[in-house]
Amino acid sequence: MRRGRAGDGGFTLVEVVVAVLIFSLVLGAVLGLYQQGVLSWHREAARVDVQENLRLGLDRMSRELKAAVRLDEAQSAAVGFEAADGRRVRYYHMADKKQLMREVDGGHNPVASCVTALLLTYYDQAGQELDPPVAEEKLSSIRLVRITLTGQKGDEPAITMSTAVRIRTLG
Repeated sequence: MRRGRAGDGGFTLVEVVVAVLIFSLVLGAVLGLYQQGVLSWHREAARVDVQENLRLGLDRMSRELKAAVRLDEAQSAAVGFEAADGRRVRYYHMADKKQLMREVDGGHNPVASCVTALLLTYYDQAGQELDPPVAEEKLSSIRLVRITLTGQKGDEPAITMSTAVRIRTLG
């Protein structure tokens, strides 16, 4: 009986090395794509979180400000007013905690987080911009407030959202 040659039944060392090299390259590419997908997912989740917080803050603030009976305070990063139910409401930015805050009759509550800046711009009935802080005698002339919130989470780019609120009960 004759036996086959030794190389007929298996792989040579060169073939094994080439196969491992190709497998490693493919695995490295797949892992790189997976890592990029995970990073992209985290960035998108952070962006959505910031947008949702900014939207909630703008909605709450604009809804209450529309129905304000009287403005008490008009600064570039804070606004205070008397609500329809007679309560004193004040919105302001707490920079160290990155929160939009709501103060009602002395009680402080966060409205939105991830807020890095609050900018309020005031306009009178003629559409002229009033420089904050608006003097007490000019508070009754304010008819429009532009609210701009900027938010950021981690190292992601900042997001800015803005709305204009016409104060119905004053005009």
